[in-house]
Amino acid sequence: MKNIKQRSLLVSNDDGYDSFFLRALVEALSSHFKVYVVAPRDEQSWVGRAMTRRGVVEAQKLTGWPCPAWSVSGRPADCVNIGLNHLLPERPDAVISGMNLGFNTTLTLTLGSGTVAAATEGALAGLPAIAFSLSIPHEQFQEVNLSRGHRGEEGDKITRCAAQRALAITRELLNVPQPSYSVHNINFPADVNEYSPVERTELAHNQIPSLFSPIEDATEGGSDSECQRFSFSFSS
Repeated sequence: MKNIKQRSLLVSNDDGYDSFFLRALVEALSSHFKVYVVAPRDEQSWVGRAMTRRGVVEAQKLTGWPCPAWSVSGRPADCVNIGLNHLLPERPDAVISGMNLGFNTTLTLTLGSGTVAAATEGALAGLPAIAFSLSIPHEQFQEVNLSRGHRGEEGDKITRCAAQRALAITRELLNVPQPSYSVHNINFPADVNEYSPVERTELAHNQIPSLFSPIEDATEGGSDSECQRFSFSFSS
């Protein structure tokens, strides 16, 4: 068996390669693992396990990372599939995804999550898989998303703390055999600290009335038009 210094990880996400949440996770994991990053070029939230069936997907080598890294012009599942089969020089010991901007705590959010889907793609390839998400207070979400995960000195400190907790959890999980084709979905609270307890939970089967809001005065072609327009309005 490899010792922990020799183990390698493929790390991806759905918020894009320029997310500070991803960078913090990669920097933490790189202290104990050989890390490869294959992340979307653009934000790909809420795409689930969708894959780019048509068109060309480009993988661009990145600089300025503490490890080999690529951006991919596709979905999170594309990133992991292409990374495992074409980019990485070795088969990694696990696939890690995150950290996601916001939580993935219910069945609705988890099934739609690109973060969880990236980990799922690793699990389907027969590898241990972990998805990490960090909750953000609702009133701060849009600002944090626009700043690509940065949220001031205290907020970034919490993000780095979550990344260190992710490292500890990854080390613990990979030290024991993992069930085949399973994904660990780990969610950190917004105020996570080094003493926050780890609790095992089940996905809530809650119903969300609507994820979309109508766009007012958006009909085209006059008052008799049957066209209606909507915009996605939910934020975790």
